[in-house]
Amino acid sequence: MKTLFALLLFLTLLAPAQASADEKAGRMEVTLKVFNLVHNKAFAELDALAKSYRDSESRTNSGVWHLTIFYDALGAPSDVILSDEDYKAAFNTFDEWIKASPSSPTPYIGKASMLASYAWKFRGNKMADEVPIKDFAPFFYHLGEAKKLLEKSKEVSSQDPEWYAQMAYIMMGLNTKEDEFDAVVDEGLKKIPLLLSNLFQHSPASLARVGRHSRENRSICPQSH
Repeated sequence: MKTLFALLLFLTLLAPAQASADEKAGRMEVTLKVFNLVHNKAFAELDALAKSYRDSESRTNSGVWHLTIFYDALGAPSDVILSDEDYKAAFNTFDEWIKASPSSPTPYIGKASMLASYAWKFRGNKMADEVPIKDFAPFFYHLGEAKKLLEKSKEVSSQDPEWYAQMAYIMMGLNTKEDEFDAVVDEGLKKIPLLLSNLFQHSPASLARVGRHSRENRSICPQSH
């Protein structure tokens, strides 16, 4: 797995630093569409849009999955600090969505992603020895809740390759045992051959987090118990 992460990082560095104007416009179109649908709580339309991206495996001109852009738009913005009330409202929306669409993978994955984002609000981007001890409890708690949600909904939500991307990211934050982590990624690669690009073709912020918590840099987080 270490070789895999090294290869992915190398390939990422080879990608163009800036997307073309058409690329940016295409990404913005997807993002705004998701924003509007979430604002209007148009859950059936969100489910249909995610399914269309899954089924078609459509991508931008640079090769980024539209499904990845969809989930980036669905989650917490990387450049905006959300309040506790913002997160509470988001969790309530996802709960409404799950109730309305229990057989759709999308709201489970979206809520798990939001729980992970909330966890990192406590943890921050500092080195482990710079983080106040009190902040680790809510960090691990909310990451654990995200992992439990994905596990509980696996039969439904693992139909979507993003399930494996989110689970891998969450497991890294929890410092999950390497054999358990590898089993999840290997399962995803066998089940969904094109998963590799979906796992790591996220936003720059997501890629940075994956790299920061890769198996080459496990010491950045204390061991969870």
